[in-house]
Amino acid sequence: MSWADQPQVVLRKRPRGFSLQRWLLMAALIAAPAALCITTLWATRGEIATARDEFERTAVEVQLLRAETEALKEEIRGLREDRQVIERIAREQLHMLRPDEVIISFANGQKRERAERR
Repeated sequence: MSWADQPQVVLRKRPRGFSLQRWLLMAALIAAPAALCITTLWATRGEIATARDEFERTAVEVQLLRAETEALKEEIRGLREDRQVIERIAREQLHMLRPDEVIISFANGQKRERAERR
């Protein structure tokens, strides 16, 4: 069999550009990870904002607790050292009187008034 008698194979030329299917496949391969990245970044930004708000609330709460702690320390210091503070608390909370004082109560009112004996 000679060269001319053999069946000839016809080769098709490849198209120069990408076909529509290849374009769609490439677009999907690029769009899916991009969408995943965007979604992850968006969720992360929301979590960061939530964490920042919680941090600010906690910082305010810490400041309030520190102020309250200082006030309580001052009150403790006054209770241990200042006789006027001790007397005020004894009068207001324990309803104590000095030996020369008398309570006068009125039937229609609940006020306590102190008067000195003469």
